[in-house]
Amino acid sequence: MTPGSQPVCGSILGIELDRFVELALRFVDGLPGSEMQIRHAAQIVIVGAENFGRLPPRALDLDALQLRRDLELAEHLDRLGFDEFWCGEHHSTGWEVIASPELFLAAAGERTHTIRLGTGVVSLPYHHPFNVAQRIVQLDHMTRGRVMFGVGPGALVSDAMMMGIPPQAQRDRMDEALGVLVRLMAGEEVTHQSDWFELRQARLHQVGVVRELVLDISERLSELHSQPIARCDFTD
Repeated sequence: MTPGSQPVCGSILGIELDRFVELALRFVDGLPGSEMQIRHAAQIVIVGAENFGRLPPRALDLDALQLRRDLELAEHLDRLGFDEFWCGEHHSTGWEVIASPELFLAAAGERTHTIRLGTGVVSLPYHHPFNVAQRIVQLDHMTRGRVMFGVGPGALVSDAMMMGIPPQAQRDRMDEALGVLVRLMAGEEVTHQSDWFELRQARLHQVGVVRELVLDISERLSELHSQPIARCDFTD
């Protein structure tokens, strides 16, 4: 029997199929064909469980379903002619599940054609600035120059605390990292000694086609709302 050849009855983790589809649709509300795709995936799991006598480990991954829904949203917005798509970096909220906007936007770039793709934002205190610069330049080439690079200090204290970063140091670290990033992405060779990172005659081995650096800085670390306050042009 193949999924869809006839009605499939069964349960996922003890939840009846129709109820499971209803719950899963909350993650993908509004996208064309979502119910059919979820029902099809659920039927595959049920058939697999019947065939092998047990539910395969992580056969139904709701985190993967949420990420796929977001990728499909980017595709849908591209088809509709939207100008921009943004995603951020979070590590502790439980519902904002994108930990690496660069990784996510690389996947979105392969599914889209004209929409510009923005990091909203990369939290600079969480990363060595040289690695950030390298990833953004690579992403810019992979997306054929569609990257908008947004940065911030990190809005969630819970993220910083897990990494052992004092929340009161986040803004200073962002400012320091940003100064280094701008120089690296302009093609300079940078030597810099810090109490949390070091560079020795560092130079990017690729120069990106990034057109602007959008600085997205929260009014306070505890606030979720932020707005772009400046742009750095790399086209000259």
